[in-house]
Amino acid sequence: MYDRGKMACDPAPRIVAEVERRLSVVKEMEWPVSLHLQSATRLLRSILHRAFSCNAVIDRQTG
Repeated sequence: MYDRGKMACDPAPRIVAEVERRLSVVKEMEWPVSLHLQSATRLLRSILHRAFSCNAVIDRQTG
């Protein structure tokens, strides 16, 4: 019969430590990613605003 208490090396603590380490890395990256997402959103809005504003000016001149 399998006796877990006699295992020489229980992998659970190593697994938990690795998961915690990876979560720590994810948490560290959360702020910069959020910041860059906000910046990209503002840039996209600016580009779209310029693109449609330019078309409106061209339409008025040719119309």
